[in-house]
Amino acid sequence: MRSLKNIVTIITFVLLTGTACKAPKPTPPYAIRDYPDTLQPWLNRAVNFCILDYDNAAIRYLSTQTTDTQITLLSQSEIPLLRAIALIELTHRPGFNHEIVLRTHLDDTAVFPELHGEWGVYFPYVTDYMIHNAKWKTKGPRDSLADIIILHHDYLAAAYNAAEFMPPLPQYHEHIKKMATRDRDYRFQLEDALTALAKYKRKEDIPFIKEIMLEHIGLLGRRSFEILTSYPDTAYLEILSEFSLHRFYPIICRADNYDVATSFLNTLASYKADTCARLLSRILNRKPFLPCTFDTLYLRESLLRAIWDNPCPAFAALRTRIAPEMHRIRRRDSIWNLQLDTSYHPEVIIDTSAEPIRWW
Repeated sequence: MRSLKNIVTIITFVLLTGTACKAPKPTPPYAIRDYPDTLQPWLNRAVNFCILDYDNAAIRYLSTQTTDTQITLLSQSEIPLLRAIALIELTHRPGFNHEIVLRTHLDDTAVFPELHGEWGVYFPYVTDYMIHNAKWKTKGPRDSLADIIILHHDYLAAAYNAAEFMPPLPQYHEHIKKMATRDRDYRFQLEDALTALAKYKRKEDIPFIKEIMLEHIGLLGRRSFEILTSYPDTAYLEILSEFSLHRFYPIICRADNYDVATSFLNTLASYKADTCARLLSRILNRKPFLPCTFDTLYLRESLLRAIWDNPCPAFAALRTRIAPEMHRIRRRDSIWNLQLDTSYHPEVIIDTSAEPIRWW
């Protein structure tokens, strides 16, 4: 009996010792040490480079030389930059169901550095990077994903893009309104949200849109003025007045932003109110017209055209004053139009094949 107990004890000890010595199978998220030895040097080089840049040899290797199995495992890495590389491959390689890949990685809100050339380094979510680089054969699957993102992942940058290209459905309204209150880049995201919100044409949204624009008055761009032009309301005159008095000249002199300046002038003139006439007259009467180096001739001409193209009682005195100059401009326009050579029509070959649908 004692010998039998000794045998059982020895067997148990051997089994327990063997189990303790066996290395546990790695589970996701995977560390670099969990990948094959042949792949680890490339992973280390990519991570040590710190920034996602496809000019880097290690990143090019991971995107072009890895197998489908390796790239699938890489999508479960603990390092966001490696997951971003893997997810782009998973949404482009033919051996994967791209829709499933997209829908199963919508919660990856880790950020990583991405090089944007002369624009510097951006820090997108892994999910946003995946979506913005994805492609679809038709708009249907893309819009289906956009619906999910707006309703359930409205914190993503992709949600701001989707809000602009999707129709203004009632179920999106509160999500879009919440998106506009977040601390996000005004030009790249909040303008998207305000553009989408304005499409609902709800009177109760006007004070909200006005408040957001006044809060970011120095960042108003062309699309902001398109909102004020496409969905006019007298409440927005405060925005135009504030921009004219405090931001118009800094936008021109410090940023050389001719596009924003002309958008503002056209929007201001489109309101045809006495307040607009006073603001336009103030700009026209300034001596010198611009206190900094800028293309004064073209900006002044944009101002004159904005007044001339919006006839109304409020602008009657201004139009009388600028009439001689506008007649000269119109005569010059006519001469230029006559001088245009329309006799040469080179053959243009247009590729009519269906192009992949992009997110935005």
